[in-house]
Formats: sequence, structure tokens, C-alpha cells
Amino acid sequence: MPTETRAKRGLVSGVVVATVATMICVTASAQQDKESGRNISATMQAASRSLTECAAPLYADAKYAEITSHFPANGTETSLAQLGDDSLATKKQIALILEYDAAQQVCRLAYVKEVQSVLPTLAAILQDEYTKLEFNTLDLIKKKIAWGIWSKKRKEITTELGLRWTAESQRIQRGQHQ
Repeated sequence: MPTETRAKRGLVSGVVVATVATMICVTASAQQDKESGRNISATMQAASRSLTECAAPLYADAKYAEITSHFPANGTETSLAQLGDDSLATKKQIALILEYDAAQQVCRLAYVKEVQSVLPTLAAILQDEYTKLEFNTLDLIKKKIAWGIWSKKRKEITTELGLRWTAESQRIQRGQHQ
């Protein structure tokens, strides 16, 4: 499977989890206020598409292959080989990580901004989890942890994001029914 296709599949599957949880909120919103619900739904779908369109080409870019080989596009799909990688990031990889992260940051910030416009509490969760991912990457860059530990923490953070996102979506839905 081509790298860009894998990248899009991985990013899409991660975004799908967030979108499904958001749709729970949207359904509740739509029942009370169809126009508002349609607005939330349209905004979240557009935000998810924009994130995928922004991030997938970066992940698929051959220039970053030396680092993207250490992690999947979707942080929850980490392989055992990636989790067991005891190597530290090289100077070249660190330079690539910094460049890659700066480009991904643009994608993440745009996504958070779009989510913020319709579901601010979910945007706050995203921002918190993105900050955890940044600190994890900082530990990799400072050679405090190996690629495998970085991948393990990334998987944990990504999984936590999904759980927190779902819980908040359910909380919003319950609030809509009251």
C-alpha cells in the first residue's frame, strides 16, 4: 500500500474516532436545534477533512521517511517493531523531527481552531493532548527516551485523547437532553 494511502487511512481512522464521538453531540444538538446541529456537523466534517488533507501529505513525503518509519500515521496503530525500537534519534532525525513537527503544528492548530468554533470543551481536550505529545517529542529530541518508548507514550496519549473525547461528547449529549 503506498505511503500516502497508509497515511490517509491512519489519519482518517484517528479522525473517524473523534468524528463519531462528535456525531453523538451533533445528534443531540440536531434534535433540539436542527440548524445548530447541522452547523456543528458541517464544521466538524470540514475540520476532519482539512486535518487529513494537511497532515497526510506530510506523513507521506519521502523527505520524512527516516522518521515516519518509526511511527504510524495513527498513533493507536503502533507495531510491535516500533514499540520495541531501542534506538535513539540521530542528529539528522532530530532535524527532520523539528521540521516535520513545525509543519504538523500548522495542521493541528488549524484543526483545534475549527473545533473550538463549535465545541470549545473538545478543543481544550485536543490542545491538552497535543501538548502531551509535544513534551513526549521533546524527550525524544533530548535523547531522554528511545523511539520505542516515544511510540509507546504516543500510543497512550492518543488512546487517552480518544477516551477523553468520547467522555466529553457523552457529557455534552447528556447536557443537551436536560
